[in-house]
Amino acid sequence: MTGLLSVSMTASFTNALTGFTVQFTASIGGRTTASVWDFGDGITATNEPYPSHAWTAPGDYAVVLRAYNETQPGGISASVIVHVGNGVHYVAANSTNPVAPYSSWATAATNIQDAVNVVEAGGPVALMVTNGNYTSVAVSRPLSVRSVNGPLLTYINGGQSNLCISLTNGASLSGFTLINGLGGASGGMLNNCALTGNSWYGASYSALSNCTLTGNTAYGATYSTLHNCTSPVTPTAERQAAR
Repeated sequence: MTGLLSVSMTASFTNALTGFTVQFTASIGGRTTASVWDFGDGITATNEPYPSHAWTAPGDYAVVLRAYNETQPGGISASVIVHVGNGVHYVAANSTNPVAPYSSWATAATNIQDAVNVVEAGGPVALMVTNGNYTSVAVSRPLSVRSVNGPLLTYINGGQSNLCISLTNGASLSGFTLINGLGGASGGMLNNCALTGNSWYGASYSALSNCTLTGNTAYGATYSTLHNCTSPVTPTAERQAAR
């Protein structure tokens, strides 16, 4: 077993929650006598082209695949870093040290979208957001975006040219004011939110609970369900909200 070796690898996810299984694929060129995976937590696997692994503690793990033959007795390797988190991320508009994956207030993201972009695979994830005026955001993962101090102190502003927030795949929003957007919210579940001053609608295709909808030019809510919400709506908007 001699000759040149080449090694590469892929991971199904590089951000995962504790207990979530990540799938790996080895790509080894050349004749090999052995290959070894090291998952960075004391666990290894030998001669497996398609291993899987889950970690029990948060951290950043270097996963290394090493292949050997008689020409390369020390082995040739490839590696990838897998971040394993506990499912909570932090956002603070005045954060002075934003460091992904934003796992504490000391390293909080300065905008919501940055935190959304690093959420882990594998289960419920929460984004905790403190006081501030934030820009538009799109959430396409099953995560909960929650303000610390409620809608009087936490805003998502559409800047009069964007939808304030898009929520899909089971995402939810709690405790925000959605303001100055082409629309307030599209999709998802909203609780304890104020949707006001949006140039088209407050909410569309959403489920709202304990929300207020005021001053949205066309509709307070359209094609949505509302529970315990308040809004000075027109008859047309009432019909749309009931669809």
